[in-house]
Amino acid sequence: MLMSKKKRRIPVTPLYSDQMADLPSMDPEKVFFTADTHFFSEVVLGYRKRFADLDAMNETLIRNWNDTVPEDGVVFHLGDFAPDTPKEKMIELLNRLNGTILLIKGNHDDIGVFRSWEVMTQTRLHVVGYKWNMFLGRRKILLDHYPYLCYAGEYKGVWQLFGHVHSGQETKGCDTPRLQYLLPFQYDVGVDNNDDKPISFLRLKEIMDTRYYSEPEDKETESLPLE
Repeated sequence: MLMSKKKRRIPVTPLYSDQMADLPSMDPEKVFFTADTHFFSEVVLGYRKRFADLDAMNETLIRNWNDTVPEDGVVFHLGDFAPDTPKEKMIELLNRLNGTILLIKGNHDDIGVFRSWEVMTQTRLHVVGYKWNMFLGRRKILLDHYPYLCYAGEYKGVWQLFGHVHSGQETKGCDTPRLQYLLPFQYDVGVDNNDDKPISFLRLKEIMDTRYYSEPEDKETESLPLE
């Protein structure tokens, strides 16, 4: 009896504590966060009235990214990177952007493209999954494409960074009225809320420290995922 040959599955790149050594150093001065770039999206361009056309939007986002993020930086992208973008164009785009990109998937991220062998081997993109929990610079940070109503069972000093809602002057989505319920340590890192560019960990720290901060009891300074 002939046995069918089992297909080799190309996995999404996992990032666990024992694999962090494969990534650049998580130097807090070189870590950035962003979301909702929506490169090549005609739909999103429709309400980003600040851009004359799709090329203007794409090129502005790319230029701002590279002016902000150093070549050896690390960018946590919290979803909706470049919806419905063909593999070849995706590779070209990724290779134009500075830094190593760790993607937390959003509702518009095509997993088929990101699973392709070419994207995994020809770019510096790593797909983390749907959420990522970490310590960085003695801060406990929860990353997700969406804002949480409740998270971690504790709030003081615990950041929850998100995207999806496109908060900013041009925001008119159904989520806008709900944003009033966000906690002080929740922050939309999407480009619409941050002058069309990634926001640095150091800038986030400045923002959070003005709201309230108490030194954590855990003195661990190494950047590690939460258990």
